[in-house]
Amino acid sequence: MTLTGHVHNKKIKIDNKNVNLTEGSLVKIIPLNNIDTDDDLCGSWEDERTAEEIIKDIKKARKNRVKEIIL
Repeated sequence: MTLTGHVHNKKIKIDNKNVNLTEGSLVKIIPLNNIDTDDDLCGSWEDERTAEEIIKDIKKARKNRVKEIIL
């Protein structure tokens, strides 16, 4: 799950209205305007799919094209 929000009066206000987080839930906050492109976040993303589903989608998206080369 990815939530978005904004800082307002030194508190983080979550934009999503129907969020069901229990009291004491651990969250990770990464300020978007402070992300260093050389850190460990490069190339990462969040996804609800399993690794197997992601791999299946990547393989499905690949296209093998047989292109005739005329010399």
